[in-house]
Amino acid sequence: EAGDGDVIILGDIGSDEPLRNLTILSARNVTIFGSVNVSGEFKIVNASGEIRLGVALPNTSVGNTTAGSIDFTGGSEITFEGDVQTTDAAAPISIRLSAPNADSGNITFKQTVTTNGDLVVDSARNLLFSDVVSVFGLLRQVSGSGVTRFQKLVSADDFDLQVVSLTFDSALSVRASGNVLLTADEIDF
Repeated sequence: EAGDGDVIILGDIGSDEPLRNLTILSARNVTIFGSVNVSGEFKIVNASGEIRLGVALPNTSVGNTTAGSIDFTGGSEITFEGDVQTTDAAAPISIRLSAPNADSGNITFKQTVTTNGDLVVDSARNLLFSDVVSVFGLLRQVSGSGVTRFQKLVSADDFDLQVVSLTFDSALSVRASGNVLLTADEIDF
């Protein structure tokens, strides 16, 4: 817990052996330089500023985030620099930003995203997936006040996206007997 201070981790977490769980109770900004490897829950309870994961140190590549589940609440911006993977089908990726507005509220996944459960974004201004997204469960965005964009293939068991603007630069794929519910003022394929 850092209160109003910053949490900065210089190096990989759980590189030799995965941590069981990782919880950050409160911080202004959270920055992790390197990879995160957690077998259970990776949770940020209350961050008021930016959350940046997998930031590359000089002469290194970006770090990946692997966890049983990911549950973030708060933050003005969230950026995943490397691949994101969850392994627990019963516990999804769940992200709730603090009051997105015209100046904040962006969530960016720069590399591949693979979940063994749902991926739920409760609120965001802009949501960007720069690489392939594969959700073995429901892909849901409850509220998006800006643009939600998928730059590469996105696949899921079911889709429920409720946003202002939705863009698919590549293909959308729903698995057998899945449902697609897209609610937006503008949808571009």
